[in-house]
Amino acid sequence: ARAKSFIMEPEEYYEKFGLYIPDVIFPTAAVEKEGILHIYYGCTDTAISLATVPTEELIDFVMEQR
Repeated sequence: ARAKSFIMEPEEYYEKFGLYIPDVIFPTAAVEKEGILHIYYGCTDTAISLATVPTEELIDFVMEQR
């Protein structure tokens, strides 16, 4: 399934203002461990960050958006 809206979007300062491309984040890897999805993502081509979400919560969100 695919959500109709974004599951992630730039919110923090370091995600909105960068050296090269402002106001952008891009997921690069995801690891699921013990019911938590760890999403590693790049920020404005200047940093790497980690977001976490309970896997079941993300699945529910996507399924509701269909």
